[in-house]
Amino acid sequence: MYKTIHNPSRTSPSAGYTLLELLVAMSLSLILFGLAFTVAQQLNNIADTVSTMSDVNENVRAAVNMVSRDLQQSGQNIPVGGIPIPSGGSATAINRPGPGGLTFPATGSMPVLTTGYALGPTQGSGANAINTDIVTIITVNQTSPFTQTPVTANPTVAAGQATITVSTAAAGNVTPGQLILLINANGSCLLAASSVNTATGVITFTHPDTTHDPLGVNQFSGPTSGTINQLQTSGSGAWPTILAYPVTMTTYYLDTSTPRRLMKQITMATAQPVALGINVMTITYTCSSGPSPTRNPSSPSSVQKVALTMIGETDHQNHANAQWYSKSITNAVAIQNLDFYNKFNLNSNLTQN
Repeated sequence: MYKTIHNPSRTSPSAGYTLLELLVAMSLSLILFGLAFTVAQQLNNIADTVSTMSDVNENVRAAVNMVSRDLQQSGQNIPVGGIPIPSGGSATAINRPGPGGLTFPATGSMPVLTTGYALGPTQGSGANAINTDIVTIITVNQTSPFTQTPVTANPTVAAGQATITVSTAAAGNVTPGQLILLINANGSCLLAASSVNTATGVITFTHPDTTHDPLGVNQFSGPTSGTINQLQTSGSGAWPTILAYPVTMTTYYLDTSTPRRLMKQITMATAQPVALGINVMTITYTCSSGPSPTRNPSSPSSVQKVALTMIGETDHQNHANAQWYSKSITNAVAIQNLDFYNKFNLNSNLTQN
């Protein structure tokens, strides 16, 4: 007869974990979950940092490239010294695109670059405050079929209206509101098309015309200079051959409302944001005369080179360290058709040799 022997070391199928084992397992799980959460949070912070830095870098670079490109294209086919604007007599100020109801300086001409030292909004406060700049650029649209279009008949000029005639094909490339630069041997002037007759090729400029001439360049009988009348030869009344060019006038400035952004305004149309996160724009000019470099040149037509500086900032603080990330880019641009500086004194050297 055999006796059953009970082995206490054998675990019964229904036996569970001890309390100590459960506590150890839970502790290990919490540690692993904590490590995983920490790694995930760090990865999220890194991704946020990389993303915001990339956004700021891209926005600042795009803004600098856009303004630099317009600066580089400025001045082509624009008369040296700028475009004469109505002055003298009963001339009225020419409105300037940009913030705050600006007008062009009453200097008798509109330079390729009209500077705007501290005319933009102030960024920061106290000792850290920065007065931002604006800039207005005039360019000839080189890709337009209307560029260098001959005027086929003598202009007509009256107190409140002037007309020019071009080919019907050329007239089809002009819309009301288009700024047109007229140039001949006697000078140049700037007008804004009020209406275009594509059947006859007649372009009419009317004064006043707040709809199509918000700048107020269409002035005829009141001013003593800077109008279409100066293109006519005094005494003989002849009109030397006139060429017409389409002109674009662009102003860049900052809007520091939320979100901060770089604004682009063409003529007096509604300004459009072109880059977000830009909170500082300053422009330094190298000139052939006067103090240089300077943000406030006394003679814009003496500008030879522009140093454009923009600073962008993230739209939120970094989640990890509560810091704001910013990016600054400065780009130097040589401007076409402004002042020529005889750097090497060529005439003197040639004379001595």
